[in-house]
Amino acid sequence: MRPSFLRNQRARRCRQLGQATPLYKDDADDRFPFGLNVTNATAGALANSTAWPAQLLPYLSASVSQPSRTYWCPSDPDTATPVFGYRVNYLANRHIFRDVGFVVPYALRGAQVSQAHCYLMFGEKDTASAQFTAGATHYNAHRTAWNTPGANPSRGNSPGMVRHNWGMTATAADGHMEWLRMPPYAPGATVPSDMFSLADTTDEPANSLWPANSQAKMFLRSTQGGGGF
Repeated sequence: MRPSFLRNQRARRCRQLGQATPLYKDDADDRFPFGLNVTNATAGALANSTAWPAQLLPYLSASVSQPSRTYWCPSDPDTATPVFGYRVNYLANRHIFRDVGFVVPYALRGAQVSQAHCYLMFGEKDTASAQFTAGATHYNAHRTAWNTPGANPSRGNSPGMVRHNWGMTATAADGHMEWLRMPPYAPGATVPSDMFSLADTTDEPANSLWPANSQAKMFLRSTQGGGGF
């Protein structure tokens, strides 16, 4: 496929995710999706009606039996049907799309997220990964293992995060899309001090798991406590 075609497809799918979420919130009293914990999904988990991908399917004119191609990244070479129920190449920010196993086990309201354009709502994952939501601790684990020899992020560590020119497409909580650059891979070097375009907190820099780079485009949460918001 032509690179320009792939870029347009990625942008369209990110926009569709960004448009489906506010439609869901309008029908859910301004609440973001909340339900099954899919941070380490088990076989068939996405068939559960409370898993966030299942909750958004009606707003993508799809269903569990006929899932949406919006969830597919056209650049992911793995087209096999995964054990989780259907193919999803995006993962949600767990501080926004919460679940019953989260530290604050109730739905986040849109009104609680000021400056929604600052916060990551969807990032990327590979098809085989069992992670469908990720919070700051999860992303920090990627950062601290980034330069482990033999753990090249393009293969075993974080393939979805470096799929596009060593970065990933991302959708913010206001629905707009950005390309987020990731740190270079330097096997055996020290841990990257930050995650380039992706930062942790907006309001508590002293308590962030990693500092915001001057290139930061999106953040994961506002504060450390209270689930992040």
